Amino acid sequence: MEKDVTMMTQSTQPQAKLYMRHIEQIDNHNFQITWSDNTVVSYRLSDLQRKCPCAHCVDESTGKRRMLPSAVDENVTALKISNVGRYGLKIIFTSGCSTGIYSYQMLLPQKSIKPVPQEIFLER
Repeated sequence: MEKDVTMMTQSTQPQAKLYMRHIEQIDNHNFQITWSDNTVVSYRLSDLQRKCPCAHCVDESTGKRRMLPSAVDENVTALKISNVGRYGLKIIFTSGCSTGIYSYQMLLPQKSIKPVPQEIFLER
């Protein structure tokens, strides 16, 4: 029994929380985030829209994607990117899609993310 408790304790050790240190627009179609561990990740807006988690893009009952990935314009841009609460980003795409919330876990799923409490804007 002690062995199980020790293993459980070891496996549940808290990991250091990450937060966004910096977000930067690269061009009209790409931006990058520098996380607190100095990991820099680039994101293409069209790739993110293809993964949009909003109810318009994903059926809430079945979880199946309603919008085909091929329907997303490769050159879609963002009117605005801002923090949602303290856990994700909201992207207002020029295509009209604007209700999906991209959680920090979704943006960097292998990390434990600490949110940033400021609004972020990208201008076209």
